[in-house]
Amino acid sequence: MGKRLLLIVSFCVVGFLLVFFLVSSIPQESQDKEEVEEEMEEVAPSPPVVMKGTELRGWEGGKLAWLLQAQDMELNDDNTKAICWGAVRLIVYQEGEEKATIQAQEAEINLDDKDFYFKGEVEVVSSSGEKIVTSELRYRDKDKVLETEAEASVHFDGNFIHCRGLRSDVDFENPEFYQIIKGSFRLSAM
Repeated sequence: MGKRLLLIVSFCVVGFLLVFFLVSSIPQESQDKEEVEEEMEEVAPSPPVVMKGTELRGWEGGKLAWLLQAQDMELNDDNTKAICWGAVRLIVYQEGEEKATIQAQEAEINLDDKDFYFKGEVEVVSSSGEKIVTSELRYRDKDKVLETEAEASVHFDGNFIHCRGLRSDVDFENPEFYQIIKGSFRLSAM
């Protein structure tokens, strides 16, 4: 009789455990699904912030270093990157004086590093009238350098150069042309 009782109790315990595990696993799955859905709702990206008719100013040593004007601008979530389109214009200053104006159809700006990448029809005009026309251009505010790997037409000091790639300071005092395609250039006697 003791063995039968032990066998019956064992079956009851095993049956109870099976039922317990089956019942407890069903609500857990639906609870897990609800938690996943709640997390997805919390992580859902918010729509981007788009501003119209925007101006951003950069300062250096208490003086205006640059002024960015954009028809439309979108900032990323942590405000470290801006994407501009429409009429985009960057005015670069040195020691409080306007040195160059860069105009483009689009621009991407790393606001932490102050690196500007312009694309579309890009035109740079210095305060003394020198001009660059290209399809893409990078301006690094830290170095005050203009740079492109694309083809560019450059007009300066009565000269014309069509090149592939260039690097220059914003007032065209020290331009470097990577590959000259064609142009006319006059050296003046000192």
